[in-house]
Amino acid sequence: MGKPLTPDAQVVKAEHEAAQEGTVPIAASMGDATTAYTIGTKTVLVIPIVPTDGDTTDVQTQTEPAGFNYGLVNSAHGGNIRSYLEQCMTANNDFIRDQSWQQFDMTWTITPVYQVPPQNITTR
Repeated sequence: MGKPLTPDAQVVKAEHEAAQEGTVPIAASMGDATTAYTIGTKTVLVIPIVPTDGDTTDVQTQTEPAGFNYGLVNSAHGGNIRSYLEQCMTANNDFIRDQSWQQFDMTWTITPVYQVPPQNITTR
């Protein structure tokens, strides 16, 4: 038989058991404060970025840069970075909402692709 639990450990164990039974949220049992910053709906701005010297299609026609046309962006979204990012944000929001007992939610805006100047990095 192991050593008896300290009084603090007994409290933690009791709170954990209550949380497992659904009588108190785990976050509350761990002493986390609920604030306006951690609940409610938050807004996210998603900016896809590609360097101007990267592999791009005609920016004037607003088609997606070819530099994004790889992996899941290509296979599951036909090279459409906005469609891919929409799916990512939806999955992230679903996870966060679930983990926060539906107390935290996100809305988002995905901007058009933004091109940045090249970095002029040399390799040796």
